[in-house]
Amino acid sequence: AEFEPLATEVLRSLRFLEAVPDLPQHTSGLPLPPDCTPLPASEILEDIGDQGSWEAFETPNSVGAVQAFYWREAPAAGWEITTFQPYPGDHPLPFARVGLHREGRVIALGIIPHSQGADDRNAHARLALHWR
Repeated sequence: AEFEPLATEVLRSLRFLEAVPDLPQHTSGLPLPPDCTPLPASEILEDIGDQGSWEAFETPNSVGAVQAFYWREAPAAGWEITTFQPYPGDHPLPFARVGLHREGRVIALGIIPHSQGADDRNAHARLALHWR
């Protein structure tokens, strides 16, 4: 009975940023996580062929952190999240998938776990970005 008032007080005291200032942005205006570096898209998407509207990025962050980043930062930058399939999830995809829309532009974002080998327990996220 003593826990609830204390927990309520703590939760009321929390303050969250509305958005992270000065984030890097993709040319589409979609925010990119800090310390994100470009990769050849064919390095993480073997079956894309020569489709030029794919881009890829490496992040030093976990898949969960990048999912949370886009859940907060995309709407703060004016993007509507139209679909969200988290990773891990109850779907067959081995990555998270986010559909985004803003001012007639549509982006499909894949947040793909990447590890340095079988013993690597600190997988980080790679991004695959397709726009139209």
